[in-house]
Amino acid sequence: MRPAGAGLAGPGGIADSVGKPAPGAGRRQECRRTARQEGGGGSVSGLYAVVLAGGRGSRFWPLSREDKPKPFLPLGEDGASQLSATCRRLEGVVDRDRILVVAGAAHAEHIREQLPQLSPGRFLPETQGRGTAAAVALAARAVYREDPGGLLLACPSDHQISTAEEFSATVRFAVDCHARLPAEDEPATVVLGVEARSPTAGYGYIVGGEVIEESGELQCRRVSRFVEKPGQDAAVALIESGEALWSTGIFLWSAEGFLRLMEEYLGDLDSEEGASGEEVSVDCGILEKTTGLVVVTAPFSWTDTGTWDRYGLQLAETGAGNRVRGNFVGLDTRDCIVLAGRRIIGTVGVKDLIIVETDDAVLVCHRDSAGRVGELAKEIDSVRPNEPS
Repeated sequence: MRPAGAGLAGPGGIADSVGKPAPGAGRRQECRRTARQEGGGGSVSGLYAVVLAGGRGSRFWPLSREDKPKPFLPLGEDGASQLSATCRRLEGVVDRDRILVVAGAAHAEHIREQLPQLSPGRFLPETQGRGTAAAVALAARAVYREDPGGLLLACPSDHQISTAEEFSATVRFAVDCHARLPAEDEPATVVLGVEARSPTAGYGYIVGGEVIEESGELQCRRVSRFVEKPGQDAAVALIESGEALWSTGIFLWSAEGFLRLMEEYLGDLDSEEGASGEEVSVDCGILEKTTGLVVVTAPFSWTDTGTWDRYGLQLAETGAGNRVRGNFVGLDTRDCIVLAGRRIIGTVGVKDLIIVETDDAVLVCHRDSAGRVGELAKEIDSVRPNEPS
């Protein structure tokens, strides 16, 4: 079923699409597609992807600023941004013309510079950031208008994945699992999960249930419990249970199915008319509530580079546990993360610090406090509102 008055998008793309399914449309008849390849690049027929590049990335202050947030920074080993690396990875399984990017309207120039291959109209600007649920809904409505049976893969722009080949194989398996799930009243949601290695309170946790399908290292299971950012004590208990996976924040739905879930659990959050300014994540707004959730266990190595401490694990170790980029000399210094800009950074007799230097600011914090850098950035904004931030 196509929304009233909506037709296929023309050459200009789908950024202006607004329709969504009528209440209950397609219930128990959700379109399911298998991972049939098309073209020469191995892309999956009918699969779209949205890269979520919104937000300010304040936990990456002072490098991430309002005018150039974290997704656009050259944080990769090759000097590329995480956004461009994510899009390159997706091209192994999604047709380039079906990759969409959601980001703040103010960052259109960064999108043009870093993603010259992005098809016209595939940048979906947000005038107001309202969390990942609204961002995915923006893309789902666009996809549904162009292809009512289309599938939508949602990917954060700031995650590191070991190999593109393993990622592509996992996505194809997830599409096949989605296609074979029995039709139910609740639309199917597939989340990619990886082994939970430590009790990190800031991640989402998945406890798997019944095994639905297996293929080599890949496994699809029903989810018996999903907990977003459970707190340290609960995270420890989940790890000790031996049954927990980390959520990668990579999700698969039919576009129509996601819009039904939005309507059921979040009302009009996805419409400008119903916007209240409230920020709601997909994880808290939908995944913790839906009964149609399954998890595909992924074999690849995955890192959410949401804080300097996590990002630092990607830097080369220079001895004594120090991970460094730029000019640095340390005496009796260990287990520090150091990113130097134009100047040399020197330390004596310190440990477990994060030091980040830019032209106009320096961050020094304990590694255990990396998650609070966003608080610091907001405090600096309030104290020095006219300073670039």
